[in-house]
Amino acid sequence: MDRKIDSLPCSPINVDNSNHFPGRWMPPEKLYGRIRHGDSIFIVDVRSNEQYSRSKINIENQVNLCGPLSAGATKTALEKKMSENELRRWMSQASANLIVLLDEKTGDELIDGQRGVEEFQLTTRHPLKIIFDALVTYNAEKHLLPSTVFLAGGFEEFQKRYPSLVTNTPVPQQQPTSIRPAGRIGYPSIQESTEAKLTPNLAVKKATDAEPADVPSAQETQTYEELLRQLHQNAAFGQLIKKPEASSIVPPVKVDRSTKPRNDAPTPPVPSHQEVGNRSADKNLAPEVNRSTKPLTTSKSLDATNTSNDSPLRRRKIMPLRPLRRGLVNLGNMCYMNSTLQSLLHAPHFWSFFMTPQISQPCKLARSLSNLVVEISDPHQTTPYNPKAFKAAFEKLHPTFAGFQQQDSHEFLVLLLDSLHEDLNKPQKTTIRESFNQSGEYSEDALEKLSWSRNRAVDDSEILDWFNGHLRSTIQCRTCDRRSYTFDEFRYLSVSVRTSASPDLDSCIEQFFSPEQLSGGSCWMCPQCKVPREAVKTFDIWRLPEYLIIHLKRFQCHGVCEKIESNVRYPLNRLDLSKFTGKLPASECIYDLFAITNHYGTLNSGHYVAFCFDAADQKWLKFDDSHVTTMSKSDVQTSAAYVLFYRRSRSST
Repeated sequence: MDRKIDSLPCSPINVDNSNHFPGRWMPPEKLYGRIRHGDSIFIVDVRSNEQYSRSKINIENQVNLCGPLSAGATKTALEKKMSENELRRWMSQASANLIVLLDEKTGDELIDGQRGVEEFQLTTRHPLKIIFDALVTYNAEKHLLPSTVFLAGGFEEFQKRYPSLVTNTPVPQQQPTSIRPAGRIGYPSIQESTEAKLTPNLAVKKATDAEPADVPSAQETQTYEELLRQLHQNAAFGQLIKKPEASSIVPPVKVDRSTKPRNDAPTPPVPSHQEVGNRSADKNLAPEVNRSTKPLTTSKSLDATNTSNDSPLRRRKIMPLRPLRRGLVNLGNMCYMNSTLQSLLHAPHFWSFFMTPQISQPCKLARSLSNLVVEISDPHQTTPYNPKAFKAAFEKLHPTFAGFQQQDSHEFLVLLLDSLHEDLNKPQKTTIRESFNQSGEYSEDALEKLSWSRNRAVDDSEILDWFNGHLRSTIQCRTCDRRSYTFDEFRYLSVSVRTSASPDLDSCIEQFFSPEQLSGGSCWMCPQCKVPREAVKTFDIWRLPEYLIIHLKRFQCHGVCEKIESNVRYPLNRLDLSKFTGKLPASECIYDLFAITNHYGTLNSGHYVAFCFDAADQKWLKFDDSHVTTMSKSDVQTSAAYVLFYRRSRSST
């Protein structure tokens, strides 16, 4: 059933008097009302540090996140980049009633309701979207945080309307240059002025001529005779400057236009083929080319209702698989990297792509990874491979990983996939056709395809083809059943691990998709009822990737940080996600496990080991840095599982 896009209200009275609004984009007047009402607001400002220091919204609980951000970053990854003062302010978000994300002016077109809130979505690499995903999309504990919204029009529009609620730090002024006292202003003589004009190089002027002489003060008044003498000198010098004689003036050139070509002049005859051939034989004559039949350039239009995913990335065939038995040298606390690389290399599409050296020269990280994959896949080499070249390329992009400190394997995985996407990103040069906007009626399917197409117009790579899916967020009014949809891309699912004896993966995923009740101060502004209503907010999967990464969030901080050692039971085959999806066929929702990154140890120290299923010889292997051994299928299930790598089941497609 088609549903109308929700637009921000154009200031109807019954809406302006409330603190509610539809969609994720809060109008400036709503934020102003919440602040004046005394609500606890937490602001995340992503403008530059210079802009933030100069002027910001005048509330206490806020933080400025202006550094480089990677798509897929977790809330924990953001916190690692903060200073102690920033982290202290950041923690106050848990007690706030609302989290507001803002930049300079994104979303200003939404203020007047000219575009639909559901239709207006940020790309996955927009700083505001990265922070939203860290707080909501990838946050397994999002139900513990208040609602997160964007400020329509950003800081610029809020400052225009409510300057009294904005701090202004004076910009340091430059020291004024020395100014001559009013009574000491001097004027040059005619001779001095003329010499200045006639001097070809001002650099050779005398130092005394650098500035005009001062007019004598009252104590140094010139006599009448002195003034008269100076006047005669000026007049005498003026006679030396003669006007040009009339004979020396060159008259303008007259052009005879009586013989200009007429528009009705006969067209020269078209040469015959023989004449063209004779002329082309003459090297001094340029050959004439008939351009009347040149191909027409057309811009490809991408229809948001088109479901085709036909791209060269998906058409590439997978190379014949080969057993991967070569370990990686640990140069010092590098097990987080080694285990993650071994897990990714057992994804057939990933391995096959980087085995074929078709990567352009500027893609330094991708090329370095390709070199590693080729070396580690050499069946004639059995000694462990030293990945120092790849590590050097990675830490050049991410200096926090320089050296040999303990690092989190999931954080490394997120940064690695995002950096590889940056290297391989080739946006589709297409024009998105939004013809269905004319009618004002949209189905949820059309909205999803529009969102996906817009993202592909700016971000498109093999990494996204293999690992990205689409989540749907639905808000349904309890009174009139009106529904509103928004869509967010995801590269992994981050699920909480319960402290119960032995939770299963299915229950962890179910908790991630548990519905949220919107009531009281969190009521939803229903576009159909035109008043705040109680509503239900739900999440489900609208599009599943070829490879599904599931992060088991074992490290949690609630006052005290701890690692949860619960043994999560996860299936090795036929993980069924059909009950968490919208309209996907059941055959596309079945997944098989092919790799696991395990963490052994405590919160502050530990060791990573990878379990990988080698599809070439149908065996499970244990990769412990340089040591590679076969293992029993029954030993794959452990309480150390940290990141699970699934692939869509071949038997179900």
